[in-house]
Formats: sequence, C-alpha cells, structure tokens
Amino acid sequence: MIKQELLKSKIYKDPYCKKFLKAEFPVILSEKFEDLMSKHILASEIIITTLTNFIIQRMGITFFNRMYDETGANSEEIAKSFIVVNELIQVDNIWFQIEKLEKNISYKAQKYMILEITKIKRKLCRWFLKNHKLKCSIQSSINSYKEKLNKIKIMIPNMLGKYDLETQNRYIQECKTQGIPTSLSLEIKNISYISYCLDIIETEKNFNIVLFELLEIFFLLNEIMSFSWIRNTLLKKKYNQEYWKTLAISSMRDDLDHLQCVIAKNISLLNKYNTSKKKIDKWIQINFSLVKRWNEMIELLKTNNSQNMVLLIMTFRSLLDLTN
Repeated sequence: MIKQELLKSKIYKDPYCKKFLKAEFPVILSEKFEDLMSKHILASEIIITTLTNFIIQRMGITFFNRMYDETGANSEEIAKSFIVVNELIQVDNIWFQIEKLEKNISYKAQKYMILEITKIKRKLCRWFLKNHKLKCSIQSSINSYKEKLNKIKIMIPNMLGKYDLETQNRYIQECKTQGIPTSLSLEIKNISYISYCLDIIETEKNFNIVLFELLEIFFLLNEIMSFSWIRNTLLKKKYNQEYWKTLAISSMRDDLDHLQCVIAKNISLLNKYNTSKKKIDKWIQINFSLVKRWNEMIELLKTNNSQNMVLLIMTFRSLLDLTN
C-alpha cells in the first residue's frame, strides 16, 4: 500500500532519490553506468522499494500510520520528512556505531538506544510535516537547515543549565551501566537537544534575531521556567500506553517547543537591555502575575499526580497566556 502510494506520488523523480537506486547495484556499476541506471525500466520501482524498506527498517512498520494520525500528511510528505531528518542529524553514523556494539552490549541496551533515536527522528519529522516545510526538493530542504543546525550543535553544550546537566549526567551513567560508551550516549543526548531547535532557526530567520542570543535565552528559560522539567519528567509519561493519549502528549511537547521559542523571541526583542539575563528579568517583571501563575501550576504538577491530564492542559493554557 505504501509502495503504491509512493509510486503514484513521483517522489522517485527527486534527484536525491538516485542514491536509493545506486545502493542496489555494485559500486563499480553505479559509478560507471549512473546515467543508464536512471533509465532502467524498473528504476522507479527499485527506488521506492529500497526507500520504503529503509524507512520501515529504521522507524518501524507503524511509522507511516502514526505520522498520518499526528499530522494528516500523505505518504510522500512522510517519506520526504524522514529523508530530510535522517540527513540533517546524520543518524546513519550513530546506527552504525550501535550495530558495531552488538557483541559487547545486551539486546536491551541496543533497543534502548534505537528507541531514543527513533523518538528524536519522529519528533523532527512531525515538525517538518506540521510546518509544511517540504514544498521544495529534498536537497533544498536539507540545505535550508543543515548549516544552522551544525552551528547550534556546537553552541548547545555551553548553554546547558544545572537541571539539563544533571539529566544528561544521569543518562550517561545509565548508559554506562549497560556498556554503552560515553561518547555515543553523549552524541545521542546532544541530538535530543537539537530536536527542539528547528523553531529557533525559523524564528531567527523570520525576525532577524541573532542566533546565539535566541538560543541562549531559550536555554536559560529551561531552568528559570522549569521547561526542562516539563520535558524530561512529565511529558515522557506513557499514560498507560493508550495510543491517542501518547499522541496527545507528543503534540503537547511540540507545542511546548514552539511556545518556548515564541517567549524567547519576545524576550530577545527587548532591545533596551544588553544581556540575555537582563532581558529575561525585565520580561518576568512585565509579566509578573502570569509568570507567578505558571510557577504555581508547575508546583501543583510536582506535588500532585503528574499524570493528571486536566491539570496538564490547564498548565499549558497558562503558558499560552505568556506568549501574548
């Protein structure tokens, strides 16, 4: 079914997809007869079969259905989002490292890392699909974000606050007990931070804000407004594995990233103040009653049952008020 839909979509005509055709032939043939290969009578079927198998191998058999349920996107858009995300965060290299560890770590440890990567990729795919950023060619979509994401990847380690660092250290220690090298667990953790930075790139582009300042404010808010606590403690709850509740929580995580970025943008535009910290202090002063309400809701979540969906929705509603 998915293969048929992708064949109808003509995604195989995108120049980037030639790599999936070349992958099915010996290197010497693909280099010598590249032009002839694209004219092969079964070229489109080979590309779509290879692409579909690759996506399902990496993301699981339910990936297309889940992305449709979460975004309403069609099969072509979902496939394009996967290709773009896979290229942007260079996951194939991490996957290769995990496979190399097969004899040194347990199946459970391997599965744990693969699940972490899959969650990150799903999140990034949702962003592209919800924000309709796949109208141009696959390579153009990659080029639009790759340079900025690479810059952000370098900046992030120096911007982590106390809570983020403690969370990161716990994650690394947990991985270490399972035999996972620190370098690999740290690389996966860094990608997880990047997964909520696409909104930052869009905001920097649309409002002509300095990327470093916007990113700095965003990460300061993680600590000051307990946004990291929301992400890492509350929104990873599974709600008894109920499918639609799981999708609802994923959507709320996406909304949190977007709303936090809107707040960071509003703070960054307070041009009278020359440091990120001073801008945040002024913003808190301007929105004192709303910030106080937000902090009260966070305390309620911390002291009550954190799986209370109604309380969670009310907390997010108070966050929405802070973006106005």
